[in-house]
Amino acid sequence: MKVLLISTAVFPVPPVRYGGIEGLLLDYAEELANLGVSVIVAAPKGSMLPKNVELIETVDLAVHRGFTEPETIAYYNYAYRLKDFDVIHDFSHSHYAPIRDPSLKCINMCWFDPLWAMTEGKTFPMPNYNIIALSQDQATNYLAVYKRRAMHQPTICVNPEKYKYSPDKSERFLFVGKMSWHKGALEAIKFCKELGVPLDVVGAKGLPNEPDTYQNHVIHNCNGKQIVWYGNCSDKVKIELMQHAKALLYPMQYPEAHSMKAAEAIMCGCPVITLDKGAMREVVDNGVTGYVAKDDQEFKEAMKKISELDPRLVHEKALERYGRSKVVKQWLPLYEAVSKGARW
Repeated sequence: MKVLLISTAVFPVPPVRYGGIEGLLLDYAEELANLGVSVIVAAPKGSMLPKNVELIETVDLAVHRGFTEPETIAYYNYAYRLKDFDVIHDFSHSHYAPIRDPSLKCINMCWFDPLWAMTEGKTFPMPNYNIIALSQDQATNYLAVYKRRAMHQPTICVNPEKYKYSPDKSERFLFVGKMSWHKGALEAIKFCKELGVPLDVVGAKGLPNEPDTYQNHVIHNCNGKQIVWYGNCSDKVKIELMQHAKALLYPMQYPEAHSMKAAEAIMCGCPVITLDKGAMREVVDNGVTGYVAKDDQEFKEAMKKISELDPRLVHEKALERYGRSKVVKQWLPLYEAVSKGARW
């Protein structure tokens, strides 16, 4: 089987620092190639793929930044190849290929929560067929907003060889996420200051053209001792922090379809404390891999009792749910069905 994976036109594969979708796509490319699938990846210039994975360079990020223009340029650099594949797995934001040619045997990822987007007045271009939801919550919301079905297929995976379990835990909490109000970095800092406990903060502002306002506010609230700012650090540093953190704090302020960082932390044996929004009850097994709090007070109570959870069990649950090999292998029957014309 010959499969095309279309990446975003925002970051290279793998991303140098921030970039969850691009890192996830690399995991799929590597694992599919290991399973004997012929994999081709359409991704920005500078992407580094395994030798057995072909790269179609789509856009030069040193020249083109943002969303709309790079995605358009990217499309025209792989469009001529689209009929060459048995199935196309579109990880992009704009979905130009299936929107412009609905006859393509394409599987299309939905990365946002539809109800949140509708409430915020945000619009995202989506094809009218073969939509994949990251969670059942997202699938339900997609049907409510678009009046079309989205299939929930387990998608988020983590490489346990990279995000290794460690039994050695410190007393420091950890926040990892984009520096925007949606993710809740300031709330995590506030909770830790109120409880008098230490916190490490990892994150980036996202797109290069986004303002620094929120990030600067976060940095201002870090003192270098109790609250330490790591910023846009390397994967190596982020993983080490996850391996040894007491827990990952994720008090996000809007509903999310899933959480890559939560899955990564759980794989390291680091429990997650989050708020009950979006799909988080599907991501975190309440009382086992972390706690899902109904409000800020319950969130802080969870911080006080997080040491009661067994880090080894947290890791074992992650292997069952997010192990890379297991998750990617489950996609093969769907690829086969779509290559034969399956639609929903």
